[in-house]
Amino acid sequence: MILRIYKRLQQELERLPSIQGYMTNRRHPSFYFDRVRRVLDLLGNPERGFRYVHIGGTSGKGSTTMLIHSMLRAAGKRVGSNLSPHVTTLVERIMINGRPVSPTDLWWAWTQMQPALRKVRTLGKDYLPSYFEALVVMSFLLFKKYRVEWVVLEVGCGGEFDATNVIPPPDVAVITSIGLDHTNILGRTRKLIARTKAGIIKHGSYVITGEGDAAIRRILCARAQRMRTPCLYVPLPSWRHKTFQGKTIFRMPNGKTISTPLIGEHQIHNMALAMAVARHIKLPLSAVIRGIRATKLPARTEYIQSSPDVIIDGAHNPDKIKALVRVIRNIPHKRLHAIVGIGHAKPARQIIRELGKITDAFTFTQAPIDQPAPEPAGSLLRIAKKLFPSKPMRMVKNPKRAVRSVMKENPRDTLIVVTGSLYLAGAVRELWFPEERILTTRSLFPRT
Repeated sequence: MILRIYKRLQQELERLPSIQGYMTNRRHPSFYFDRVRRVLDLLGNPERGFRYVHIGGTSGKGSTTMLIHSMLRAAGKRVGSNLSPHVTTLVERIMINGRPVSPTDLWWAWTQMQPALRKVRTLGKDYLPSYFEALVVMSFLLFKKYRVEWVVLEVGCGGEFDATNVIPPPDVAVITSIGLDHTNILGRTRKLIARTKAGIIKHGSYVITGEGDAAIRRILCARAQRMRTPCLYVPLPSWRHKTFQGKTIFRMPNGKTISTPLIGEHQIHNMALAMAVARHIKLPLSAVIRGIRATKLPARTEYIQSSPDVIIDGAHNPDKIKALVRVIRNIPHKRLHAIVGIGHAKPARQIIRELGKITDAFTFTQAPIDQPAPEPAGSLLRIAKKLFPSKPMRMVKNPKRAVRSVMKENPRDTLIVVTGSLYLAGAVRELWFPEERILTTRSLFPRT
């Protein structure tokens, strides 16, 4: 029954118009923002009545979102979050009190939207929300239904005209960092991307950023100044830490030692950003610590099994790959085999070059999706052969078959890393956590 409802909802959402024109010359990006606003107005503005933390940036958005979500939950608050994209199943996109919503919840929200969709359809098909926009609207309906107090909202793409920016001024706007991603949509330079992402900064909000480049940070803080709101910079903290058995153990400035499933120096920066938010909204330190310990994310440097050790990571741009490389350098292993699949619009050469610095062997594959299109595995193999002609490498188009064969053929002291695409990570993660199990248990991890 649950699976049937879910499949039907998927079919309905996939009939919605594409958002391929977003932020391109075909229409001004405000068109897409306005059509979400129109649907929300027809539904009685379910986005109102919450306290918000809005999370934008290039890398670290999902981790920072769920860290703050967990801290609020540990403080006894009713909290909801909208994240994107999902790893394995779309229920992951809407979290309430630490759990994904059920397919029946999503179906309820979809039926609630129908009167508004019928009205906007009379204006033309393009006025219907896209898949992503519809899920943003559905999340607000569910947050209202379950009487959420706080919403921690992850930006989808960009900022100023992103569907999530329909919210009233948030208590806190966080911009994690600015990197080169979605350049075909947001601009070819970090300065152009920063101006778009700064659009989530509104009058009445407190602004926190982890952006380390002073020139880019000035763009963000200039927007904050125009909105007459403070702008706090949180640098990467110099907390001592180590990675051990799939966890990061670090010592805070007050001497407390914390163990967390989030791995890597970049995650410590995300924790520092989340802690700055928690201080501003006056959460107790005990809730902050419990929140950090409880935060888990699928496919973010996730230890999925041991002997052989397998890590799944959805890194899909050069900055995220560099962060992953730093993590792997600190993990004991004799040999590294990387299973790599990359999206067609991504800088494959840069990603492969970074991974090649630490990888002993490659297997290239591709996510089993049509949109967004993956780069063909054969194309990745050709790029890698030119960059690293002496390294062993091959192509296995089916990602699950690629993982099974690498696990079978390599000794137990080989570290296997699957990376290059969140869509690839989701397809491979199903080997351990099938979609149907997540839908029926409403849990992304074992025993949670």
